[in-house]
Amino acid sequence: MEALRASASTFQDDLLDENCSSSSSFSNMTQAFSQRISELQQLVCFRVEDSVKHIFVRDIQGIEASVRALEQLFDELRQRTQQEMASVPKARALLQAAELQQQHLQQISSNLPQHLPSTCPAPAAAPAAAAAAAHQQGAAVKQQGAAGTAVLGVRGATSAAAAAADDARGSKAADKRRKDGQAAARPVPGAAPRWYVTAAELASVPSYIKGRLTLEKVNAAVDELAGFAEACAKAMASVARNQLARVGAEERIRLQELYHSIANKEAAKGRFWFLENDLRAGTAVKMDKSGKSMLMLLRHLGRLQEVRAVLDSMGSVTAYVLQAQA
Repeated sequence: MEALRASASTFQDDLLDENCSSSSSFSNMTQAFSQRISELQQLVCFRVEDSVKHIFVRDIQGIEASVRALEQLFDELRQRTQQEMASVPKARALLQAAELQQQHLQQISSNLPQHLPSTCPAPAAAPAAAAAAAHQQGAAVKQQGAAGTAVLGVRGATSAAAAAADDARGSKAADKRRKDGQAAARPVPGAAPRWYVTAAELASVPSYIKGRLTLEKVNAAVDELAGFAEACAKAMASVARNQLARVGAEERIRLQELYHSIANKEAAKGRFWFLENDLRAGTAVKMDKSGKSMLMLLRHLGRLQEVRAVLDSMGSVTAYVLQAQA
């Protein structure tokens, strides 16, 4: 009896399991059918009728053309970017060169004097020696006119004229002057060298030499001393060409002594120089304590070289030879 009851209970459980399984399978099948129906509804919504199909085709073709144009523009931008990236090193090198040039220009600007001379030869600032001008000013003015005329003359013609004048006189002194002129006749440029002082050079000068001198005063003095040297060179050229007819006797003797005693020296031959007495007519450099300090500073910087000589008419004289920049 108990066995029958157990068998009945087991059969009932199996029947319930089969019913649950059948119910689950039916539910899954219903869900699958519902999902398929939903997909078919979506496909129906996306279905395009033949009457309006050409409209969608035209829109798709327009979108495709726009996309291709954007791709081409993107390629051009990429090529342009690559070109700009390749030119970056060149631009950096150009920037560095510009910065270096700016530094050079700033240094040049900081070292410029207040007054820049013109490229034309400066007019004669003073005669070769101003000592005789104090008692013979008229003769000195005539000497400057004769010296200016001699500078504009042709070298060959003036040399021939000097030789003819010497032959006409037939004096030993004239022959000696002609020989000395040939020995010392080096071509002198039209403008004296103006080797300006830089701020760095002035800063390197000891304070006991520099004193209160400024860069502007020093470079102004360089300009003035170059003017003295140019006037002296013209006077010596007139002596070398024997064009002293309009000069007084005393002035002629003094210039000839300067020519033979200083202009023919190795340190001054073919160079621009001036006498210490010429500073009496100066404004930037005078014959006082500040003027001597200026000359000492320029000698210290290698702008001047001192030459001494003894003349019969003037006694002991001091000349300063301008040095050109190497």
